[in-house]
Amino acid sequence: MNLDKKILELIANEKLGELQTIYIAELISIASLAFIVMLVHLLLKGTMLKGIEKLVQHTKTDWDDRLFEKGIFNEVTLLLPWILGQVCLPYFLGEDSKIFSFSLMVFQLGLLIQVSWIINSTLSVVLEIYQLSKISHEIPINGLIQVLRLAVFFFTAILFIAILLDKPPLLLLSGLGALTAVIMLVFKDTLLGFVAGIQLIGNKMISPGDRIEM
Repeated sequence: MNLDKKILELIANEKLGELQTIYIAELISIASLAFIVMLVHLLLKGTMLKGIEKLVQHTKTDWDDRLFEKGIFNEVTLLLPWILGQVCLPYFLGEDSKIFSFSLMVFQLGLLIQVSWIINSTLSVVLEIYQLSKISHEIPINGLIQVLRLAVFFFTAILFIAILLDKPPLLLLSGLGALTAVIMLVFKDTLLGFVAGIQLIGNKMISPGDRIEM
């Protein structure tokens, strides 16, 4: 039996209507889940970060130190509440609950946004680490990082809409055929600039410090 059903039995009262009692029980149940998830997250966050910090300090590489300094590992720990919420939700709310679908959608959207944020922050750190290397003066990857960010934001938007509409992402992608022509027309110069930047980098046609005459 789910927690909301047990709460419903405890607070059942003739003075309250059946529908009102159900909503109160479900709200108490989801509030309990949110409190437990946040409590577990706060208890584990400090322990996990301290363990990761000690592990990072004992490694010989510098990139993991930069990731820790930029808070990437801290952002990774924020995945725990969203994952834990989805796993524990069926124990607190029945699938026939009035707010089960909405609660599941909130946890899924939160997890999606957090993952995309982590990827975006990681790309920024990767670019920063790469720019400290000698090869960055010969092969800049700023354009490539921007393309990867656009791809991440694009797929995040598709998955976000798919979760909101409760539709398969592939169904939304198949419906973008007509929209692609409009996007290509509106952002033609931007897309050509990205492609040109990738070609310049790939063919090593230009490097920082070169003089360009027009």
